[in-house]
Amino acid sequence: MLTDRQIRDLIACPKVIVKKEPVRGYKEENLHKRCDLALETMPSSAEKFTVFTRQNIMFIENFSIGLRYQTNDPKLGTITLVRYNGPHGGYSRPPMGIMPSHTFTASPQQK
Repeated sequence: MLTDRQIRDLIACPKVIVKKEPVRGYKEENLHKRCDLALETMPSSAEKFTVFTRQNIMFIENFSIGLRYQTNDPKLGTITLVRYNGPHGGYSRPPMGIMPSHTFTASPQQK
């Protein structure tokens, strides 16, 4: 299991883009545009990540962008470390333009 410190470090560590899907633009499916970026840490390439973006075609303010971490633990698999959403659904635009976000945290025993 990851600690909160490890989660913060994974989010903050320098990364490089190694692949983009689709290669150009966005893929459209189910009234959404989507794009995924494969990332690796620098300089060792030891850690693997994915940035995902999703945007509604009809309501462009309806979007999500997030960072996933591919663990080396088969029990944990892939973890979404952080996700940011546009001001859709029951949300109104928050003060100072900050989007609602969701950040993965460790279980109480791991903090």
